[in-house]
Amino acid sequence: MKTILVIGLAIAGAIACGAQGCAQWFPDEKLTIQRTAYTGNELRIDGYYYHFPTVPGGTIIQFFYRNGIRLTGRYSGTTNLDSVDMRIPEANSDLQHDKSGWGVFLISGNSIWYEKWDTSVGGGLPVTKSFGHVLNDTTFLRMYSIANGKKFIDNEIWHFRKFSLKPDSTNRWIQ
Repeated sequence: MKTILVIGLAIAGAIACGAQGCAQWFPDEKLTIQRTAYTGNELRIDGYYYHFPTVPGGTIIQFFYRNGIRLTGRYSGTTNLDSVDMRIPEANSDLQHDKSGWGVFLISGNSIWYEKWDTSVGGGLPVTKSFGHVLNDTTFLRMYSIANGKKFIDNEIWHFRKFSLKPDSTNRWIQ
C-alpha cells in the first residue's frame, strides 16, 4: 500500500511540474557574487583552465571572461586536451540552453572566488561556491568548495591551455 501511495504522489508531482513548471516550487539558488568586470592580469583568459579529476574521470574545464562570467564544461572519457579542443565547438550550441555550469568569478590579489549553478536531479539548481589561490598567471589552486551546505577540501591544481575558440559568454541567466 505504501508503495502505491509513493508512486501515486510521484506521478502527481511529475504531472503538476509538467503543467505548471517546477521552477515556482523549487527555484534555482541565487548567485551571491556580484558580476564584476575582470580588469586584472593575475590569470590569463585567452583560453581555458583544466583539471583531471580522479573520479569520475575525464577532463573538467573552466573559461573565464573579462566581463566577470565563467563557464564550466565536463568532457567524460578523455584526458587528451586535443580531443577536448575539438569537442568544445560541438558543445557550444548546447551551452545556451543549459544554465548549469554558468557562473561568475572574482579575483582579488592572489585569491579567487567563483560560483556556478550545478546540475540537479530534482528541484532547483544549487549553487556551488569555490575558493582558491592564484599561483601564477597560468595556474591556480582550488582549495575548497561548498555545495549543498557542505564544505569539501579540494586541493585541485588547474592549469591553463591557450584556446582561441572560446564559447561566447553571452547567456540569458547572468546580466
